[in-house]
This record gives sequence, C-alpha cells and structure tokens, in this order.
Amino acid sequence: QALRVGALKHAHAHDVEMDREGKDTFRFAAAGACAVGIASSTTRAVIVKTGGPTRLSELAAMLPGDLDLVLVEGYKSEDVPKIEVHRRGHPLLSAEGLPGVFAVVTDDDSVSTTPRFSHDDLDGIVARLLGYARRSR
Repeated sequence: QALRVGALKHAHAHDVEMDREGKDTFRFAAAGACAVGIASSTTRAVIVKTGGPTRLSELAAMLPGDLDLVLVEGYKSEDVPKIEVHRRGHPLLSAEGLPGVFAVVTDDDSVSTTPRFSHDDLDGIVARLLGYARRSR
C-alpha cells in the first residue's frame, strides 16, 4: 500500500517566490497583496506574507489531514522525530543535543551513533523511516 506523503521546507534567508516575473501571481504580490493563491483543476498553492517566522506546527496545520508521513527539511530545533543527514567535517548535531533524532545518515565512518546509515543505503533508510512511522501511528 502506497503512503500519502507530504513535504515541508524551511527557506532560511530568502523570500518564497510563487511564480515567475510577468505572471499574474507575481504581479499581484508586486502590487502589495499580502496573500496570493493559485489553483487549477488538480493543484493549488497559497503564499502568505507573515509578520515573522512561521512555526512548523503552523505550516503542518495547512496540509491535508490524511497524510501518512510528512518529510521536513529545516526546522531542526523543533522537537519532532527526525533523521539527521550529516556530512564529514561538519558537527554532528545529535551529539550536541539536537532533540528527536532516531537515525543518522552520514559519510563519516567515525560516527558511532546507531542506527547509522550511509548516504547510499536507501533501502535501510526507508526501512528505518517506515518502521518508525508505523510504530508511531
């Protein structure tokens, strides 16, 4: 059975753009609209200007309620279950107290955290993720 998966991304230093220059949605935002939406027969999107950062819980609340799993990039300080993706030469955040880490994907053989996966072990990563998701339901 296929899972219904959502994905959320945190954009750190730049604004989120919905459309290319010259398109209606771009012109609406350029004219000062604080919210711009677009929809087709099968897809929809809304970009809302906020007065400050959006919390992960606020963003997740906008997703459909029937998702089996939501993948999140960024929001590392949120206390939610996570797989840390690590590269050799960078600090291992879970070793520094990053909350919620249940696996580490790394190219650094000196990392002793378990479970630990290499970046190319897609079958192992997926099995760990699905196992965790099923136990958490």
